Amino acid sequence: RRFTPSLDFFHSRGSIPVPLLNSLCKTLSKVTAPTIMIPGNHDQITLGGSSHSLTFLPSIMPHCYVISSPQIFLSALWIPYRRNSSIWSTLPNSILPPLKALFVHADVRGAKMTSTYKSNSTLTMSTFPPSTPVYSGHFHLPHSIVSKDRKV
Repeated sequence: RRFTPSLDFFHSRGSIPVPLLNSLCKTLSKVTAPTIMIPGNHDQITLGGSSHSLTFLPSIMPHCYVISSPQIFLSALWIPYRRNSSIWSTLPNSILPPLKALFVHADVRGAKMTSTYKSNSTLTMSTFPPSTPVYSGHFHLPHSIVSKDRKV
C-alpha cells in the first residue's frame, strides 16, 4: 500500500508557527507507509515550481518520495502543479509509454473549485490519454469530471 496525495499539503505560503511545525514533524515521522507526493500550487515558493515547501518531508519521513518535476515513476506519470500550462503541450500522448495512471495537480476546465465556481482553464479533458485514470488534487471539492472516454 502507498499513500499518494496530489493535493496541496499546505494551505497558504509563509511562516509556520514552530509548535505547529514540531507537531507536524513528530506526527509525520511515524508514517511507515511508502508515500509519494507532488507539490500543489499552494506548496510552491517560486512561480515555476522548482522550489516548494515539500522539500523537507523525506528528511523526517524515511519512506517519502517527493516528485518535484514531471516524470514517469511506477508506470504512472506524475506532474506537480505548474503555473505555465505549456508542460502539457510538451508531453504529447503519442510519446507516452502505456501508463497505469496520471497523478497531477492541475486545473481542468469544468472542474468544481467551489460549489458555485467551475474552472475555465485552457486544459481540457482531451489533454489526457483516453482510458488512463487521472487523479488531480487541485480541485477543492471531491468529484469526477467525465467525458466520452476520459475521467478525471
